[in-house]
Amino acid sequence: MQDVKFNGSGFEYFKIWIVNVLLTIVTLSLYYPWAKVRNHRYFYANTRVGEHNFEYHATGKQLFLGYLVALVLFVIYIVAQQVSPIGSIVVLLLLFFGFPWIIWKSLQFNLKMSSYANVRFSFIGSLGDSYFNFMLLLIMALIAFYSIFFLPGIAVALLADTSMTFASILGFVFFIVGCALAIYGFAYKKKKNTEYLINFRKFGNGTFFTSIETSVFAKIILKTFLLAIAAIVAVLGIFLVLAVMFAGAAALTDLQNSAGDTQGMMAALAALSFLILPAYALLILAFLFVGAYAQARMRNYIYAQSSLDSNIHFKSALSAKKLVWVMFTNLLLVVFTLGLGTPWAKVRMARYIAANTYVETEVDISHYITEKQNVQTTLGDQIGDAFDVDLGVTI
Repeated sequence: MQDVKFNGSGFEYFKIWIVNVLLTIVTLSLYYPWAKVRNHRYFYANTRVGEHNFEYHATGKQLFLGYLVALVLFVIYIVAQQVSPIGSIVVLLLLFFGFPWIIWKSLQFNLKMSSYANVRFSFIGSLGDSYFNFMLLLIMALIAFYSIFFLPGIAVALLADTSMTFASILGFVFFIVGCALAIYGFAYKKKKNTEYLINFRKFGNGTFFTSIETSVFAKIILKTFLLAIAAIVAVLGIFLVLAVMFAGAAALTDLQNSAGDTQGMMAALAALSFLILPAYALLILAFLFVGAYAQARMRNYIYAQSSLDSNIHFKSALSAKKLVWVMFTNLLLVVFTLGLGTPWAKVRMARYIAANTYVETEVDISHYITEKQNVQTTLGDQIGDAFDVDLGVTI
């Protein structure tokens, strides 16, 4: 088993980060592509698997095209909003229909620009598959989601002349059906997206492969949804208990009775103001845990199902509790340092992720790498035009 290690330090990265921030501000954001390259190179170079580290080969000049296109589209959208609502809708539609193409080009570029032990990665997925995954499936998932709202309404409308109790029961049944459709729809979308992102990746001439079960993703999404509801109920319950203990039941009664009375509501809220900040903090912590749970469970499952050339396997051992601790303390670090702690927060997260990622191989990894290096030499480094936009489409 090969351990994955991240050897970067917060102070070392801070020196890169602060220069990037200052130059990006001074150049009115035009330096951003070069800043992104410096960030990528630092994190790639400090991430090691066994004896080798990753490398990022793009230049700021190459990334500038994609950034300029994104910047121009953003400006056009802002101007269109001011000039004509219809114009802004047209721009959004153009972005929607162009989004799969942007993802496809970005995947090709980013993987071509990434290497491990001097062997380049690549992406061979088709544009048609990108449109299927990131437009058609998205539309289907959204339709499934909105069925939560329109299915119960249809049931009640159709049975308006019958017993209200029966109509309500059937409406509730349709609501459950809508929830099931939404969960399955998003789980299927996540499955197909993940398989597209992994199964068309190559390492030299080696091929990655994964096979995902929709039912596993559906269970994770369902548990995440239930955890979110439980978190909201728990925070609300704690708030009410503390309000009664420290402000008295009268404060809650005043808040309830002040509905529609702005001054009365403000006075009632003032009596409870000392509890609002702790309630927000608890709510943030609860939702961080929900997000950490979903991220850890999905990542662990995806890695367990993935391989390279069938004889190199991957393992992720993220813990939701440990991950939420890193996320929450990182948030505090960034907030209480007014953003200056961002480099340390990023390094802490990278170190935790790397420490819980493993590569399991059934072959001599050094021999395997040597074979890929020999193939790489014959393939050459034919890199075409670059198009790269930050998408957040990761595994």
